[in-house]
Parts: sequence; structure tokens; C-alpha cells
Amino acid sequence: MASRNGSIDMTVTDGKWTELGGAIASVPCWTCRRRRLRCDSRMPSCAKCTKAGIQCLGYRPEKPLVWVGLGRRGHKKLSTVMTPASMAAAAAAASSKGAESSTSPEEHARESTSSPDKESPGSTESTSEQGDVEEVDADAGTFVEFSTRSQQQSSTSDVGALRKQFAETALSTLNFALPQSTIQHPVLVNRDPRSAFYIDYYLERCCAECTLYYEDSTNPYKQFIQLSIGGNLMHHVVVALAAHHMAGSTTPLGLPNSSSKHFPDALVHKNKAMRHLRAALMAGDNSDAVVAACLLLIWVELLESGLSVWRYHLDGMIGLLNARKAIDEASNGGPAVAGQPGSQSSTKVSSPKKTAFWSFHNYFEECCLVLHTFGSTLSSNKRDLSQLFGLQELDKILDRAESRSWTGCPSELLKTLCRVNTLCSAAAQGGAPQPDYANQLLSRLETFSSAQWAANFRDPAQVPNRNHLASAYQGAIYIYARRALRWHLGGTEDEEERLGRTAHIVVAEHLDHIASDDVHFKGILWPAFVAGAEARADADRGVIRRILWDMYGLLHVRSVRRAIELLEQMWAARTPGAGGGGDGCLVALHDEFGVSGDDIVVIDDPGGCGVAGKSWLEEMYEGGEDLLLI
Repeated sequence: MASRNGSIDMTVTDGKWTELGGAIASVPCWTCRRRRLRCDSRMPSCAKCTKAGIQCLGYRPEKPLVWVGLGRRGHKKLSTVMTPASMAAAAAAASSKGAESSTSPEEHARESTSSPDKESPGSTESTSEQGDVEEVDADAGTFVEFSTRSQQQSSTSDVGALRKQFAETALSTLNFALPQSTIQHPVLVNRDPRSAFYIDYYLERCCAECTLYYEDSTNPYKQFIQLSIGGNLMHHVVVALAAHHMAGSTTPLGLPNSSSKHFPDALVHKNKAMRHLRAALMAGDNSDAVVAACLLLIWVELLESGLSVWRYHLDGMIGLLNARKAIDEASNGGPAVAGQPGSQSSTKVSSPKKTAFWSFHNYFEECCLVLHTFGSTLSSNKRDLSQLFGLQELDKILDRAESRSWTGCPSELLKTLCRVNTLCSAAAQGGAPQPDYANQLLSRLETFSSAQWAANFRDPAQVPNRNHLASAYQGAIYIYARRALRWHLGGTEDEEERLGRTAHIVVAEHLDHIASDDVHFKGILWPAFVAGAEARADADRGVIRRILWDMYGLLHVRSVRRAIELLEQMWAARTPGAGGGGDGCLVALHDEFGVSGDDIVVIDDPGGCGVAGKSWLEEMYEGGEDLLLI
């Protein structure tokens, strides 16, 4: 990701949010120079050489000497000589230029796909032209060229060619490097090379976004890939997701994702996934593969448009879980716990871990509640989830979600936020105001100790930023609760001042301390938007603007772009002399919401947009944006 001063941010080299550690050299390694690749300059050896299985020559100032072996054509029988690395690279490039110009990686992939057993033209030579790598002889300190893939299956060679093609031409804001080990994953068997590449990208890049602390063995999204074995629904969903993500990561700012060469692949596989999903639903299938497909399609919609289509998939996911629950109760004579013997849903669970806690069914419930809770905050369409799960069961699910959700929000705050939405839902259905209960929820927020919650974590090194993350959620949920429960609480004289002060604390004292390369960064999207909507100071707005643009460069979801646009509109409408109040605010409101000038009364309201009695949250409700920022 390019930083603001134009330098390259090397904090992400393998697609995971790991801390950099070690030193960074000021120059690329000699191996990457010779291979003409962009080096990540990590010391003592760069990640690209390590991932490719090639010895890194390091960063010493003098050029290393290499052996130039026999020519690759029969008429170039040259004696082996000692020459500097730069001249050796030129000789190697000249000897392979003819073969490379005759067959492109795409043509080679098509030939191998249509005729798997067909040998390449250069396979009869002593040195393979498609599998040459270089390795350092530890004793002599010289290069020895050898063939490493002369007898491998053609599908592996095809995927390798595509990987090299994409890795060298991508304009990704994240300098990721795809490891070679996942090429042999069982799920890639009998898949075409292009799909195999996207699945590889999903496993190594996309799955890292779905957990706060990345662990391969306990990442449910990596375990989902097993559901694509023997079925087409999950396969097409995963490929569509990876292609959309790569389209976003390889498209420069200012250009639509549709300009990416990966975008057509995303649309094709999404269309196929929707057809398979429709067939599964018509057949009454509520297996793990169908529910997981609905979950991943939510992600696909956020990457593709960021609009409210994601809610249809979430509602469908909730319907499937309710159908499972009804089947369990009918077959067992009462409520059944997923993952236990005797429940029908347990027979469909494909997770490697057969405990109730790690069943896919439980994780689906957690995702449903977390997505619905945060997704309902910026929408007037709120639903009382306790009617679906029961209040006690709802609390248990949110307790589980705390340890596996990518948001990092403490379960106590999640429960309070869920109850705020429930109270708003009751008011929308004609219920009476409940000021006592509303004040009780606010007191519950104020008494929560983020520092104590963070201190109980197993890794002391993560405690400071966990405290910042929890404090950001605490302040943002308080801001949201005050705005959402305004009908129950009534207005107070110091409300605007207090909310503005809370927003400043959230931004300046917590969000600004979580760097974009920190593992907690991907969890601050919702708090950043809420605090930004309430922010009054230009400095605080600048911090939020930077956070959201960095977030877009990390996640590539269109909903983040829309959030930035909405905040810019809010800030411009509230800023005196820059469209704030007066005619500027009238125009902004008319363009956004269709409000006529006769219905608007301009007031001095730094927390609003010039509409008497309306907060930014009420404007979001009227706009019908239905943003999912998580």
C-alpha cells in the first residue's frame, strides 16, 4: 500500500496482518534484481525468495558472481565462465527470449488444459524451459541451474504460469506474495488453472480478513473450502469472491472495478453460484454449503456494489438457520443443540472440529447476529432478534462471537448494542417510550471497563491496542445509542456538547493510535464512521478520512467508498463557508434526500445538517442507505 508521502508501505508482504519485525534494507536483494521483481527488502532474506524456494543473495553492496552454464540452444555450446550477476541475468534473458516470445502464459495454460498429456516443445532439451530456478551452492558460493518441475502434472505448471503472470503485473495496494504450498490443496484437484489460482488467493489473502488474530487451524473461512469438494455451489462462490477482491486490489483509484481483467471472472462465477443456490433452495437444502454460500455472498455484494442487496442474503441465512431449528425440534421433541448427537443439523456439519463450539452451525449463528446487529444500526429497518433466538440464547451466541468475530467488539458492548436496536424496533412498531430502560442501557455502557476487558487477554503485547479498540467501540456505541434512543430519552441541553466531546475522544485518543498495519485495524470500520459522523473538528475529520481510505485499500469493499462519500457530504453541509447551513445545505439535502426548501428550517446545529431537530442518524434513516460497515 502506498503511503501518503509516496513511499512503499512494506508492512504487508504475505497477505496477513502480521507485525513486520526485523529490519528493512534500503535496496532490493540481488536475487529479486536478477529476477526483475519488486523486492520487499526484508532482512536477512526477503519473503519473495523464501516463498519461491530460491536462495536470497542478500543486500551486500558488491555484486555476487554467478556461473553461466551451457546455452539453451544446441548452437550455443559455450564454456562456463565466471561473470557478474547483472551480465548473467542478461545472458539468461537472451537465451530464453525466443521461447518466451512464441508462447504466452495464457496460451500455454490453454494448451495444457485442452491436452493435459501434451509435452511442451522444450521438454526434449536437457534443461526444461518452464521449470528453471536458481539456487546457491552453500559450499562454493555459486549458482547452479537445475530443473525442478520436469515431471510435475501439467495443471500445476499451468497454475504456476498464471501465478507468475498475475504476481508480476498486479497493481495491488497490498504487496502480497502467494505461497506455493497451497497449490497441492485437495480442493484444487480437477479444477481449471484459473479457478485454482483464485481459490489459492482466497485461502491465503481473503481468509486473513475474517479473523482478528490470524490462525490457520481455527479460521472458519479456511475450513469452508472443504464444502466445495464434490459440489459446485461453494466453488463458484469462492471464486467469485476472490475475483471480486482481486479486481478491487488491482484497480487504481479513480477507475471502476469493471476495468479490471478479473471483473468478468467474478460476474461469471457469481451468476453460476446464484443458479446453484436457487436450485438448492428449491430442493429444500439447508446444509452447511448452502448457509456458507449465503454468508460469502454477503461479502461478494459488499465488494461488488456496497448497496443493500447484502440484506437479502442475510435474511435468507437467518431463514435457513430457523429451518434447521424447526427440523431439530420436530425430530427430537424439543430444542436441540447443534453439533450434539441426535440433531439433524449435526449430521451436516463438516468442520474438522466436531465439538459443539466449533461446529459451522454455531459459527453461522454468530455471524448472523453480528452482521444483523451492526447492519441494523444505520438503517431504520430493525428487527428484534430475541424473538428468533430467545434473549438468553442470544447472549450466549454473542459471548461466543467475541472470540471469533473479526470486529473485536467486546460481547458486553455487543449485547447492549443489540438491546438498543430492539428498543428502537419496539418504538417503530408503536410502542410507548421507555426512558428508564433507555437510561439503564446508557449506564451499562458508561460502567463498562475497556481497560479491564483488554487486560484479560492471553497476549500482553496486544493489550494496549485491544484497549483502544474496545474504547472506540464503547464511545461509538454510546454516540449511536444517544442518537437512536432520542425518542425515549428526550433532548438535553448539553447533549450536543457531550456527543461532540465523546467523538473527539474516540478519534484522537483511540482510533488514531491503531495503525493500518495492526491486526486490530480491520475491526474499527464501524466506530470510525460513527465517530466521523459526529466529529466537529477538522483534525478529527482528517483522521477519520485517512482511516477510511486506508481501510478501503485494505478491504476493497464498495461500502467503505460510499461511507467516505456520505461523511464528506455531512461535513461539507455542516462547515460554515463551505456549504454548511444556508443555501449550500439546502442543495445538499435536496440532492441527497429530495427534501424541498419549504420544509427546511436552518438552525445553528453543529451536530446536524441544518434540518431542525434531525441528527445525522435520522438523515441516514431517511436516505435508506442501509450500509453494512463491518
